Amino acid sequence: MTGSRLRYLIFLLYALSFLSVNSVCQEDQAPDDSLTAGYHSPAKAVIMSAIVPGLGQIYNGRIWKLPVLYGGEMAAIYSYHFYQVRYKKVLNILKEDIGTGQDRYEVYGRQIAGTSMERARDFYRRYRDYSGLVIVGLYALNIIDAMVDAHFYEYDISDDLSLKIQPGILPSDFHSGGIGLNICMRF
Repeated sequence: MTGSRLRYLIFLLYALSFLSVNSVCQEDQAPDDSLTAGYHSPAKAVIMSAIVPGLGQIYNGRIWKLPVLYGGEMAAIYSYHFYQVRYKKVLNILKEDIGTGQDRYEVYGRQIAGTSMERARDFYRRYRDYSGLVIVGLYALNIIDAMVDAHFYEYDISDDLSLKIQPGILPSDFHSGGIGLNICMRF
């Protein structure tokens, strides 16, 4: 950097240090419509989703999430039923056929060796329990999703990412007035 550029930069920084910065962009703000538009309550969305899964998504206007939610729940419920039925069948075989010495057992079309029945019982019980956890997890995720959507319901998602810097005059009631910069960031 040459000496004249360095002096100019120092002068500019010195001059800017005397200016106040006003970070409120009042002229670009929309009027407060919260009283006319109504309040979108996250608590109401949570309660609605807790009572009937998916009702909070309907309240938030996210109806497209219902097939995903109910599809996941139905798949988890089917999986739970699938493993529960097989678990009960293996459990009944273990209770009834103690000491019969049979080599193979049929459990809904699957041949299981007599020596592997305890492992089959544990397998079906484990995956039945995992399916139950998925059901509970999807139910909790439904409630959390409704709450988050309700919090961001009025959040502006626009493509306008801009920064506007303008000189401005600060009002006299704010640090006794003065010249400053208005910085308006939109995101």
